Parts: sequence; C-alpha cells; structure tokens
Amino acid sequence: MLQLISLEVTNFRAIKHALLNFDQITLLIGENDLAKSTLMEVLSATLNPKLDDKLPEFNSFHFYKDPDKEVPEKRLEIKLLLQLQNHTGLNEFKELELLSVKSEEELIKEPKFEVSFNSSLSGSYTTAEWSCTNVQKGVVTKDPLVLKVLRRIIPVIHLRFGILTGFLNIVVPDEDDARLEIDLEDRLKQQIFASVNEILLGTTQDTNASVNKGFHAVEELMEYYGQPNQELKQEDGLVVRIREILQMVSLTEKENIVEALKRFQRLTEKLATLMLVHALLRSGPQKFEKNSRPLLIFEHPEAFLHTTTLATISILLGRIRWQKIITTNSGLLLSRVPLKSIRRLRRKKGLIQVNSIDSQYYTNEDLRRLSYHLRAKYSMASFDRFWILVEGESEYWILPHLARIMNYEFLQEGISVIDFAQSGLTPLLKYATDLGIGWHVLVDGDEAGQRYEDLVKNFTNKYELKNPVTRLEQKDIEHLFWYNGFKKEYIKAAQRLNVPENENKPGLTIRRAIKNKSKPFLALSIIETIAAKGPTAIPDKLFQMIEACIEQARRN
Repeated sequence: MLQLISLEVTNFRAIKHALLNFDQITLLIGENDLAKSTLMEVLSATLNPKLDDKLPEFNSFHFYKDPDKEVPEKRLEIKLLLQLQNHTGLNEFKELELLSVKSEEELIKEPKFEVSFNSSLSGSYTTAEWSCTNVQKGVVTKDPLVLKVLRRIIPVIHLRFGILTGFLNIVVPDEDDARLEIDLEDRLKQQIFASVNEILLGTTQDTNASVNKGFHAVEELMEYYGQPNQELKQEDGLVVRIREILQMVSLTEKENIVEALKRFQRLTEKLATLMLVHALLRSGPQKFEKNSRPLLIFEHPEAFLHTTTLATISILLGRIRWQKIITTNSGLLLSRVPLKSIRRLRRKKGLIQVNSIDSQYYTNEDLRRLSYHLRAKYSMASFDRFWILVEGESEYWILPHLARIMNYEFLQEGISVIDFAQSGLTPLLKYATDLGIGWHVLVDGDEAGQRYEDLVKNFTNKYELKNPVTRLEQKDIEHLFWYNGFKKEYIKAAQRLNVPENENKPGLTIRRAIKNKSKPFLALSIIETIAAKGPTAIPDKLFQMIEACIEQARRN
C-alpha cells in the first residue's frame, strides 16, 4: 500500500520552511519549541479520515509571521510525498483509477504521489485547494473523492503527549453509565477507563488488582470484537490496532486474539497493554479498510511513565508493523530504534533543519561501536548540542566539575563529555557531524595524542571546521595538573610523602597514585583543591577550551 516518504511545510504557524523524510519508523528529537508537535498536527490534519473529502480549515493563525515584522505570509503550502509499496487492494477503489499502476514494471519503480494543500490569505479571509499528482506519469487530480480514499488507505492515528497516562484529561464516565441496560461493549470500555483512572489518580488500594481488572476487560473487549473462527465485526478499528501491536497475522485471517493476550503474565506487560488500549480508545473510533495501513504518531510516549513500564511499551511499539513516527526525549526509546531512523531537528528564524545519518557511509564496525557507545553507555548524548570528546576517564570526571567552578553547568548548556577510547574517534565524529551536534576533541601530548590530532584535522579539512582540537603540552592530563601546581595531591595519593625524590619522578609517582586510589578518586581530589582556590587555579589550556566549547554550544 502507501507509505509516507516526506513532508514539506512552508509558512505554517512557526515554521518558515521544513522538509522531513520518513522511514518505516522515524524518531524525532530536538529541544523544546522546535515545532515537532506542529509537524505532527499537519499530518494529523491532512490525513485525518474523519474529514472525509473536506479540506483542512486554515485561518490567519496558521500563516507564518516573521518575528521581526509581525506580518503574516500570504500563502502556506503543505506537501506530502507518498510511495506505493504494493498495489494490494487498490483496485477496489475506482476513485484512484487516474493514479493506479497498470503493470508490474510500473510497480517495481515504486510510483510516488505528491499530495499538496495550499491556502492563501487575503485580509482575514482564506481560500484553500488541494491536488494529488502521480509523479511518474504527471497525472494530476483535484477530485475530493480521491482525497477521501487516500485518507481511508493511509489514515493517521495520533496519540498526543501524555495520552498513555491520561495527562490530557482523566476520562470520568457519566453517572448513567452504571445503569444495568448499558451494553457489554460500553461496560468493558468503562472498566478500562476506571482501572486506568484508579492507577493514575492513586485512588486504588491494590494496584495489582486494578491492573488485572482492567487487563481482563481488555481481553473481554477483544473477544467481543472478534471471536475465534468468526468474521470480525464491521467496526473493528480497535481490534485491528491491537492485532498489529501484538504482531498478529494479517488482517484477513481469523485468530483468537484473547489467547495471544494470555501470553502476557507480568504486571508490566499487562499495564503497558492496558495503557495502549486506553490511549487507542481515546483516540476515537475509526473504521479501517481491509487493506489500509494507518500512520501511527506517538508524541512523547514516555511522559509520566516509570522506566520499567516504558521499556515494556517500547517493546510493544516495536512490534507494530505499520509506519510509526515517535517524538521523544527518552534515551531508552532512542536506544531501541536503528540509528538511521533518528531525525534531529533544529530551528533558526523559522527554518527547520533536519539532521540524520546515512548508514551506508558507516562500516558495520562503526555501527557496532556506535550502538554500544551511544545506545548503551551514553543513551542521552544524541539529545545534546555539543560534545567534548576525550581519551580517558580522568577528563570525563574533571571537565564538568571545572566548568561548574567557572559557573557553567554542562547539562544546562547541552554539553556532554564522552570518552572515545572504546568506540574509536572517527565513528563519533561522523555521527555528531551528521546529526548537527557540535564537538571538540581533547587529546594528550603523547604519540597517540598526535595521531588523534592528525585524524581530527584530516576530518575537519573535509568538513571545513575550525579549531576542532586541543592538544595538551604534557603527556596526559595528570601530568598537566602535576606541572600546574597540583603535584602534592599525587604525592599524597602515592603514599610517599617522606621520599623527596618523588617530586622529580612525576611518571612513577602518578602511576603509584593511580594504583593506590584510582583515576576518579584523584580527579575528585584535584577538583576539591581547585574549588578551594577558585577558577584562577584552573590550567589555562583547560580554562580556554571550556570557554570556547560553551560559546560554540550556545551558538549551536
């Protein structure tokens, strides 16, 4: 069927221009107020099946205003590029005849369709129009019936921020819902809402009992929608969605979904399923065509969820075979998608810049190392503005504390210190550059440091970057501090205070100090001494590097 390939938005609300490409699963990250929700609203409005053949309603509020001029643009435009993955079921829609594929040769080329929405502003009045173009054939139609069919084939299910936990609003059944005449379907839905409400509001005396009661209602509701060996009911939107979440067979087959649900025994599995069903119920009843493939949008599914529950939900999300778009600030969710599925958004004067990686330019070894380093060890690093890449753990411990003594906070500035010894430097440089994350490399003054410096310079010559590396004059950071007034800390840690010649043997003394106390211990000892003396005690090389990194992070 059809899959969304790209979305281009011009002059819509806070977006001057944005072009966003999509995979089977796409994960959007970026700081607050970057119009991620606006982009999702655009998809929800244009492909909303509830609109049938009607155009989205635009008014003056929807037209971009230049912050300096406060005058709205006169025209906005939205373009969706859809690609035909296969033609199964399309022949059932006569309205699509102008756009249909007639031969296997055409199908192999995976035809694309551009769906455009335009609106013009004149005073307080707006006009709108739409069109659908077969890109290969150049065939154009403005038939509203075609728009209606497209929305039935690739409808949007938009689960907004906090809907998994009911943040948008707690659903409270009417008093009349308790009457005996209420039908089974409504009674089961009522129980699902009631169980979730008890959990969210903290009014339950037994969380396990509330979860089990709600989950049992889900099982009964699924049984009500589709009994084994029977045709699914006509209004089967919910059961179709749950089938996909549980990775069931194709929609045309008949399967006992209740038996599949019974495989969930752990409380976290039941709670996650209950929350998803609750959210899908709240997203509104939808009838699906037999061969439709909905586009699922999850806005910050991590909101207000405990990590264990979120982990289970992330597994369930991964089982959904439909195309998915997820916006998140969660390192856990980011760690569960392919690196190529990540899109990092940045905005400047209304222009949305979208950064992503092209995995074909990474070796398998690069991807393996990145998977460990950025998915397991530094899962939140992809959300940063800037990286300081260092050789070892001493720098990892010391630099954030030095910044704090200088009245900076790396977390607040969007800066992470990342050691590259186990991952290698080149994959991290590629990844950060592709995602638009600024970076600076700190290397030792030894031979290895020289090799790293040469590598960085060769890399930056290709990308025309400036001042990308700081190389210490001493062999490592411990020797830097030794020669900048902190030798006593190492002599004390080496437990050789009464051996005067230690002052003339820094290498030996530092090695003994590390063996006795460890690098993190020594780093914190140095920090305590610097904190007592103030920022002027920080070696100039590190002080200047931190100042430069702060400035670059703020510009990024």
